[in-house]
Amino acid sequence: MNLEELKQQYSDGIRNFSGIDLSEQNLKDIYLGGANLEQAKFIVSNLSGSNFTGANLFRAKLNVARLSSANFQKATLNQATLNVANLIQCNLQEAEVKDAEILYAEFIRAQLSDSDLRGSIFNGSDLRESIFRRAKMQGCQLNEVKLQKAIFNDAVLNQVEIKGSDVSKADFTGAVLNEGNLVQSDFSYAKFVNAQLVRTLFYWSDLTGANFSGADLSYADLKGADLTRANLKGANLKGANLVNANLKEANLIGVSWEGQTLVAQPWTGVKLYGVSRVGIKTRGVECEWVDMSAQGDRSNVQRLKPHQVSLFFHEILPKIEININAAVDFNSNLLLASVYKKLAKNLPSFERPPSIKSKQRGTVMQFEMKTEDDSIPLLYAALFPFFNQEKIIGSILKSLKIVRGKPIEEVSFKFGKAIDSMLAAVQNLERAVEMIPLPPKQKLPRSTANFFNGITQIKLINSRDDELIVYRKNTGSELNEMTSEQLAEEIKEFFAYD
Repeated sequence: MNLEELKQQYSDGIRNFSGIDLSEQNLKDIYLGGANLEQAKFIVSNLSGSNFTGANLFRAKLNVARLSSANFQKATLNQATLNVANLIQCNLQEAEVKDAEILYAEFIRAQLSDSDLRGSIFNGSDLRESIFRRAKMQGCQLNEVKLQKAIFNDAVLNQVEIKGSDVSKADFTGAVLNEGNLVQSDFSYAKFVNAQLVRTLFYWSDLTGANFSGADLSYADLKGADLTRANLKGANLKGANLVNANLKEANLIGVSWEGQTLVAQPWTGVKLYGVSRVGIKTRGVECEWVDMSAQGDRSNVQRLKPHQVSLFFHEILPKIEININAAVDFNSNLLLASVYKKLAKNLPSFERPPSIKSKQRGTVMQFEMKTEDDSIPLLYAALFPFFNQEKIIGSILKSLKIVRGKPIEEVSFKFGKAIDSMLAAVQNLERAVEMIPLPPKQKLPRSTANFFNGITQIKLINSRDDELIVYRKNTGSELNEMTSEQLAEEIKEFFAYD
């Protein structure tokens, strides 16, 4: 069948052209919408500007065809071959292109939104600035392709393979790429905002300046990846492999990465505000300074000497430990729970109740917190139900004010601001406790009174596992023998601000 016969039959309402061979034909601007072109051949044909809307091109052969600006919207091209085809600015929106072979094709600025491309092979193709919004691309192969500035917003790319490719400045916002193989590729300045990348492989890829904010990278393999200046704010890095990854000046504000192992990587300038360092293991990490400012603007830089790096990352949760020489009874436990619940409403750092270990002759209470800066306000709240709390906390606050009054050469500006915040939080609590009545001491059962009058020692434990005893009840004396000035010096060392 020649071209004229095809046009005539189509105009007569015939739509079945299965197996037709129109290779090496000039079919520019032809309209074959809704036609059945199953297993048709258009090899080396000129189909520029053609319209195949809703057509069936199952197993069609379009190798080396010119398809620039062609319209395949809602067409079916499952198992079709388009090797070395020119599809520049082609419209494949809502098309089915499953298990197709598209090697070394030109797809520049093509429109593939809402298309189904599952299992198709695009190896060696040029897909720059193409749009794949909401496309289904599970199991696709995109090896050695050009994908600069391509858009994959909300696309599904589970188990996709992108190796040795240039994907710089591409946008994967909201995309799903779980278990993808994205290795040894250039993803510099690409966007993965809120993307799902669980168990995805990124090893030895260039992720310089990439935006992973809010992304789920749990159990992803980032071994040897270059994440210099990458934005991982709020990302989930639980179980991710960061061995030999370069995170220099990366934004890790608010990331979740409990139990992470950091091996032989540059970390200088990394932003770590609000990041738990509990249980982090390090080996060979290079880090001269970290940015601990809330906005990542270097307003709070913490410098680290080589021997301080492992201590900095081997953090534990700071704690307050209160020892009492009496067992906790039901009344004591009930009173503690009632008072602490009310105080927690006025103290955000009071996130959980204390752990209480009680034996016949004594009790140990432990309060965990995220940062040492919460220790004094939390200690005030913890001591409020106890009989001698005013004397104990008064001595500690006096020492803290002594530290605050020292010259800037001895107490850094940052530590001074931290003390101001602690004291302000205590003042807020002082106003709050006026609305929390405590039962009269004389009306308490003896065992309960003994408990609330039985504090023997109070110990602060910082994130480096250093201990500071701020109160000890000695025989024949109410307060620790340490003077307020001596305690002030101990407090300076305990908080260890630069």
